[in-house]
Amino acid sequence: MIYGAKTLHRRYTLKNPEKYMEKVAPPICKSSWEERIFLAMDVNPFITKWAYEPFSIYYRSPKFNKMSIYKPDIYCECNYANGEKQRYLIEIKPQKFSVMPKEPPPLKQDATAKQKRSYMKKIMRYQMQLQEVMVNQAKWSAAKEWCVNNHMNWLVLTEENMRGLFSTNARI
Repeated sequence: MIYGAKTLHRRYTLKNPEKYMEKVAPPICKSSWEERIFLAMDVNPFITKWAYEPFSIYYRSPKFNKMSIYKPDIYCECNYANGEKQRYLIEIKPQKFSVMPKEPPPLKQDATAKQKRSYMKKIMRYQMQLQEVMVNQAKWSAAKEWCVNNHMNWLVLTEENMRGLFSTNARI
């Protein structure tokens, strides 16, 4: 789920069902951002086919130190106006779970009990975010390798780099 985005958990209504590759029901939107991405995939004229969580990729989880399964969010095929054809595997993730967080500054020696509690909460948030980023990096490393082996492009979309995607003239 994308944090900070409105949680939906409802089926996306396909505008161009012939473009959606899955023969089962349309995808379930888990956030307003996913819904916007689905719409962009659905109506963009360069995108000829797309699917939601279509592949399972194995990776070693640094959190549990064991093999786990990762399902990237979107697969799409594009035919551009110049005749170029490209395939993409795309992950949708908040920027804060894409880059290493900054560690909170150390607590001062004369800190009050309230400041100590606040600091401990910051440390716990930092450790959780750090762990999330490390797991994501492991998933994405496996996905990049999978894409190379399957002649695809790999993208991670965040709020920082996906603003122009929602135009029907946009190229991935």
